[in-house]
Amino acid sequence: MYRTLDKVRALIDQAAAEDGRLDFKDGRALDDINDARGELVKDVTAFANAGGGTIVYGLGERQGCIADRFAHVTNTRVTKDRLTEIIQSNTDPPLRGFRIEVLNDPPKGRIIVIEVDEGDTAYQNRIDKRFYHRIEATSLPMQGFAIRDVMNRRTAAIVEVRLDVHRQLLPNDVHSYVLTPYLKNVGTRTAHYWILNIDTPITPRGLHQIPALIMDRGQVDFDVWSLRRYEYSSDRPPPLSSLRLLPSEEKALHTGAGFAQLNVVADGHALPDLLRKAPPIRMELYVDDARKQTTMIAFDSWF
Repeated sequence: MYRTLDKVRALIDQAAAEDGRLDFKDGRALDDINDARGELVKDVTAFANAGGGTIVYGLGERQGCIADRFAHVTNTRVTKDRLTEIIQSNTDPPLRGFRIEVLNDPPKGRIIVIEVDEGDTAYQNRIDKRFYHRIEATSLPMQGFAIRDVMNRRTAAIVEVRLDVHRQLLPNDVHSYVLTPYLKNVGTRTAHYWILNIDTPITPRGLHQIPALIMDRGQVDFDVWSLRRYEYSSDRPPPLSSLRLLPSEEKALHTGAGFAQLNVVADGHALPDLLRKAPPIRMELYVDDARKQTTMIAFDSWF
């Protein structure tokens, strides 16, 4: 994903062209957010119904759909929460497989990046009651056979992951962040086997403890950050039972499920480095035969 201004600028420097996975939008398209809803939902559902893709609001283009300049979003009423609400309330079923990154570029404005995952079923634009998919650089209405084909993707369990972060200030200026992941089966099929990777910031203080039943997979590099990976799994040694997920069932992966507590701990000496690097928490979820899900929790959301 294009998570920094430098990565977006590279699209201009490389004269990148729109295609089936990438779409550029002039920031003025969001000047009137109410008028922009239809086009936004059309493009997002088109990517979800195809193979996924990325929409970049804040890039101008020349003939041939080639990025050639910044064209910033200047409407300050357009926020991540507002865009999320528009997408989820105007798609059927509500689309959740997307991430929004807002890149500030003062005083000119902002670049807004929306990354959409390939959907597990066909998503309808509730504004005009149509289904769309992405064909090369265009979002086009789908025919009946194509809608049925995409709906048949839903053959695996659908599991959502969320992370509860509990902040604690301990004596001697020690900051502790207790991470508790939750898995919920929102589909109609049982999830028999899953693996959840959580990539946490590396601080000089490190982790408060190496948690039981959580595998330490060592350091991983993502973008400009170095993170430490910990793996949760439904496959557990006897006498513990497997943690399958029935439809509509939610499980917290904490001590009650046999897992120890996962902490990110930083003392006063580590805080300046942590603030400077602003690392995210990153999660990867693998469930049976479903596609991998990736979730990013920005630094200002967990810290």
